[in-house]
Amino acid sequence: MREARVTIAGNSILVREHTVGDLRKKVLPAIADAFTNINLNTLTLAELTNETDRLFEVICKVVPDVTIEMLDQAYMSELEDLITKWVDVNFMGLKTLAKRLASLQAQRPS
Repeated sequence: MREARVTIAGNSILVREHTVGDLRKKVLPAIADAFTNINLNTLTLAELTNETDRLFEVICKVVPDVTIEMLDQAYMSELEDLITKWVDVNFMGLKTLAKRLASLQAQRPS
């Protein structure tokens, strides 16, 4: 199992790899649900606040060591690092495969 450490609002957080079953049945549906009602063309400040709250709830489910309070006190760079490390820990193989496929596609004659 892969793990990575990240700092959120001065707290050291351990980001752990999820099982494929957890990703498929719990994590990815929760992430998709957090983004289903967002229309960037008509998004109001109130809607943005509500959607941010929903996203923070999902982050806390996906990374149980993180709290809403930590996210409220975090810098954007810390949130970016958390999300990047979570993707790295859970999808490293997929990222590697995607890069290789893109490279092969680029080498393919037209």
